[in-house]
Amino acid sequence: NDVGAGAVVDDAAHIYVEVPPKMPPTFADELKRTFGSFPGNRRVFLLVKDGVASKKIETSFSIAFSGDAINAIEKLVGKGAVQR
Repeated sequence: NDVGAGAVVDDAAHIYVEVPPKMPPTFADELKRTFGSFPGNRRVFLLVKDGVASKKIETSFSIAFSGDAINAIEKLVGKGAVQR
């Protein structure tokens, strides 16, 4: 695991992506494709908000926490949907 000087590696880090309770299959496919484009060490969890309650669902994806990744995900799910 070769990281530059001063880099902090936190393998337990997560990224939460807020998604609507009902997603068309094409939307889910697009999201999976986007996650696959930014491999990294942060596990992706989906936050499904249904009224007042929200459910956290762990995915099998681990992505890089980068501006490009966040922009690509937020382009699909909306601004502010990606949380650390």
